[in-house]
Amino acid sequence: MKIMTANRYYGRGRDLMSGHNYYVEDEDKRTRTLLYKKAYDNFTEAIRLKPDFAAAYDRRAEAAAFLGGNYADNAIEDYTKAISLRPNHAATYWGRGWAYYEKGEYDKAISDFTEAIRILPKDWGGYWCRGKACRAKGDCDKAISDFREALKLDPENDDVAMALWSLLERR
Repeated sequence: MKIMTANRYYGRGRDLMSGHNYYVEDEDKRTRTLLYKKAYDNFTEAIRLKPDFAAAYDRRAEAAAFLGGNYADNAIEDYTKAISLRPNHAATYWGRGWAYYEKGEYDKAISDFTEAIRILPKDWGGYWCRGKACRAKGDCDKAISDFREALKLDPENDDVAMALWSLLERR
């Protein structure tokens, strides 16, 4: 019965976060913040009931990353726990890498994005994220290489094309 209850809390948290984009207007962002706080609490309860629930740690980390402030460090801790429970899940490395990126810890971000690429080498996202972290760190040659690889994997991606173009234009 405990697992079903943990799954129910997880489902509620997931549903509260579904369909929301990170880039929203201020009024929508206030509403989404309330929803993400409720989702965070639901994932916390799911984890309390089932401490090895990797997906709940992953989603709670996602909610914490959005909420920022006091929640931001919790995101990295939760992603780390999720990785310990599910070490071959690329999206969790992307999430933790992005949390490190947001904190300006580019070397740690690059390490996580590199691990995501190892797990899913044919997914453009890992190269895109690592390229952004390399660019932020000032390693433009590595960023260009990663953006080129991301564009090779997703040739229609305008964001990657623009990032690559802006770096090449600076040379």
